[in-house]
Amino acid sequence: MRRFAGPRRLAAIGCGLLAGCASFNMSPPCEETGIGLMRRLAISDISKTPDDARLSSLMTVANLREIEAHYNARTCGASVSAFGRTVDVVYHIEQSQGVRNWYEIEVLNLDDAAVGQFAQELRTAYAH
Repeated sequence: MRRFAGPRRLAAIGCGLLAGCASFNMSPPCEETGIGLMRRLAISDISKTPDDARLSSLMTVANLREIEAHYNARTCGASVSAFGRTVDVVYHIEQSQGVRNWYEIEVLNLDDAAVGQFAQELRTAYAH
C-alpha cells in the first residue's frame, strides 16, 4: 500500500522536490492578497472589523508578485505606497482553517527600519 505524504511531510521537504506541489496550494495567489496586506500593515487591533475603503484611501499596493511557493503557503512581495513614498514589503501567506483563501499574513521585513516605520505611520493614520 502506498502512503501519501501529508501536509506536514510536504511542508518539510518543500515543493522543489515534488513537481506540481505548488498547484495544490490552497493559499491565494499573491496577486489576490493586496487587501490582506493592507490590513496586516495598518491594523493593530484585530478585534475590530476592518474598513477596507478606509485602508484603500490610505495606501495603494502594486507589483504583487510571488517569490516562492510551498505547500499551502507563499512568500510574496509588493510595493506599498502612502504618505508620498513607497516601500517594498516581503510577506508570507499561509492557508489556515482548511478553507481556500482563508490565510494568515506575516510581514517578513518588518524589522527593516523603513518598513517598520512605514507600518507604524499607517497604524497611526488608520486609528485616527
